[in-house]
Amino acid sequence: MSKFKLGTSAAASWAWGTSLIMGQQIAQEKGITAWVIWAVCNTLTLALFGFLSHRGYLSADIYRRKEVKIIAVIIQLFCLLVQLNFINKQFLTITGNENTAYIITALIGVGFTLMVFRKGLPTSVKTDVVQWIMAIGVVIAIIAVGKFGGAELQAFAPTSSSGVTWGIWSGLILFAGPIGDVQHWQRAEADKSGKAYYIGAVLFGLYMLLILGMAFFKFNKTMNIMLLIAVLGVTTSTIDSIAVALHEMGNKKIGTGVSIILCGAFGMFVKMGMMDLWASFGVIRFAFAVGILLLPLALRGKMFAVIPSAAASAGIIAYFTANGQIVIGSAAGMISLAVSMVILGFVIVMSGVKYKRNA
Repeated sequence: MSKFKLGTSAAASWAWGTSLIMGQQIAQEKGITAWVIWAVCNTLTLALFGFLSHRGYLSADIYRRKEVKIIAVIIQLFCLLVQLNFINKQFLTITGNENTAYIITALIGVGFTLMVFRKGLPTSVKTDVVQWIMAIGVVIAIIAVGKFGGAELQAFAPTSSSGVTWGIWSGLILFAGPIGDVQHWQRAEADKSGKAYYIGAVLFGLYMLLILGMAFFKFNKTMNIMLLIAVLGVTTSTIDSIAVALHEMGNKKIGTGVSIILCGAFGMFVKMGMMDLWASFGVIRFAFAVGILLLPLALRGKMFAVIPSAAASAGIIAYFTANGQIVIGSAAGMISLAVSMVILGFVIVMSGVKYKRNA
C-alpha cells in the first residue's frame, strides 16, 4: 500500500457523508467565517494525526489497552450509525418511501461490510481510492451544472459570535476525531513512509473547497440526484473502513457480525437525527482523545502534568456546555457528558495511583 493510496484512503474515510451537506449548510446558515474555522480544522486534523502518530506521541501500546479499545469500538459503532442514518435520509428524500429507503440502506451497509471481510484493510484502501475519485468527480460535475445550467445562487448568512463559538467547539471535536478512531490507527500503522496523512490533508483540503463551491447554488432535482451519488461515494468508503476497524472486536467474525446487526437495526436510532448523534458523541470523542494523550503520562505517575491538563479539558467542556454548544437536554447528551467526565477522571486517578507507587 503506497503512501498515495493510504493518503487517499485516509481522506475518503474521514470524509463522512454529513460533510457534503453539513459543509454547505454551515456556509449558508452560519456564514463564511464559521465555515472557514470548520473547514480548516477538518483538514488540519489529518496532518496533526499523522504528525502525532509518526513521531510516537500516540502510543500503540496505550491504544491496545482493554479500557481504551472498548471506548474506541463504541465510537466506531456511533460512526457507523451516522453513516447509515445519512444514507437513509438521502434515499428517503429521493424515493419518498420509508421502507424502501431503509431496505436499500441496510443492504448497502451489509454489502460493504462483507466486501472487506476476507482481506480487511488492503481491500478497504483499494475501494476507498475508487470511491474518492467517484465522489470528487461528481462534486466537480455538480458545480459545473450549477454554473452553466443556470442554477439560482444561494446567499450566505453573516457569521455571528455564536457561529464562531460553534466553529471553535466543532474544531476541537474534529481535531480529536482521528486520535480516537480505529480506522486511522490502522492506516497510520500501515504507513511506513510517515507521509500518507499529509497527502490526505491536502486532498481533504481540496474536497473542502469543492464543498464551498457547491454551497453557492440552490440545488435542482438533477443536482440532488448527482449529490446522492457523491454521498454514496464518501459514506460507503467510511462504512467499509468501519467494518475493518470492527475486526478488532475480538476477531473479524465477531466484528463483522456486529456490523451486520447494526446495519439491520439502525432504525432504532433514526429519530435521533444525524446532528444530534454527532453532537452528543462529540464530547466523548474530545475527552477520549485527551485521555489517550494523557494516559502514558498517567501510567508514569506524572500527576502534576495530568491533573491540570485533565482539569483544563473538563473546563473547556463546561464552557461550551454553558454556551449551548454541548446539548445536555436529552438522555444521549447527559450520558455523553457523564462518560467524558469518567474518562478524564480515570486518567487523574491513574496518575495518582502510579505517583504513590513510585513514591
